[in-house]
Amino acid sequence: EDAAGNKGSAEIANIVVDSREAKAYVTAEHDAFSPNGDNFLETQKISLHPSLKDGVDSWSVSIITPEGKTVKSWSEKDQKDLPSEITWNGTDSEGKIIEGVFTANLKMTYAKGNEVDVTSSMFICSVTPPQLTVKPAPQYFSPDNDGEHDDLNIQLTGDDVVPLKNWSFQIKDPNNKPFWSTSGKSSITERIVWDGRSNSGELVQSAMDYPYTFTVTDTLGMTSTVEGTIEIDILVIRVGDVLKMAVPSIIFRQDAADFGIQEVDASGKVKKPGITKEQADNNERVLKRIAQVLNKFKNYTVTVEGHANSITGLEEEETGTKYGMPLVPLSKSRAEFVMAKLKKYGVSGNRLSAVGKGGREPVAQRGDKENAWKNRRVEFILNK
Repeated sequence: EDAAGNKGSAEIANIVVDSREAKAYVTAEHDAFSPNGDNFLETQKISLHPSLKDGVDSWSVSIITPEGKTVKSWSEKDQKDLPSEITWNGTDSEGKIIEGVFTANLKMTYAKGNEVDVTSSMFICSVTPPQLTVKPAPQYFSPDNDGEHDDLNIQLTGDDVVPLKNWSFQIKDPNNKPFWSTSGKSSITERIVWDGRSNSGELVQSAMDYPYTFTVTDTLGMTSTVEGTIEIDILVIRVGDVLKMAVPSIIFRQDAADFGIQEVDASGKVKKPGITKEQADNNERVLKRIAQVLNKFKNYTVTVEGHANSITGLEEEETGTKYGMPLVPLSKSRAEFVMAKLKKYGVSGNRLSAVGKGGREPVAQRGDKENAWKNRRVEFILNK
């Protein structure tokens, strides 16, 4: 009312007093996830838990690196109402998979003026499987109980940004059959000492390669495998009063006593049967090494024994021609061929002699196709 008596009035309607506290928290479903297409832990679910869901003017959710860089974000521009959860597929704003450690940050502004800024715990996004290394030593392993290189030290490492679930280390025989293995959970045994025997107690064969496989799986389901070869040196085994080396890795041309290499024509047809160049090269490498070992035992004479694999076990197969080339003369010719090679590589000829045993002294049972290769061998018997 003014001095002249004029009156007027006005009111502000619908004033709301809201003293409720505005707060929130953010959770990530997984400690780590791997968007690598294997259908296991492919996405990260980010759950948003505000105390007040009404009266939100603006909001944003950001995926942030430890350095504070935002790699992906969502806001009220994408969806007016704040969602209860957001699923992240591991890609950045350009659609590329990004690896590392991240947090999810939620920011909200209410119409009544409150502001919320909260962050989830850290989580990992990774598509890189475990990084593995295997280091066996020594290079030439000879578990023949002579005090030199009798144990193989195998160093295993597996690096990963997430914990490991399980691991295994398996050695196979030259015929690719399981020979020895060990395994574990989460923590890798970093140093393994192997004595050269299988899980059943069988000793490795001289001058043979034993392939190994190291496999590790992490908690994201990602698996890595490393393969390699353990090279067995020439084993000198004491049997009674003599020393013996049994070497099944020397490969001859079929029904012959030489290392002739197979020849093929342009069409791939075999012109001349034989062994591969790789087998021939390995034969020479093994015989050079045998010569080196024999020259360490200069006070010993050496009998080179040729052994074959008998299919029937009959004497006719040993000396007759009913079943093809007789095994005794064939094995003797092969022993003489090896003896000539040893002379070439520096072993004195007056120390050497050769005999053919045929298939009369098998080390694997007849009919055992998986182990028949052990019967086809050359043995070196050392007598003082």
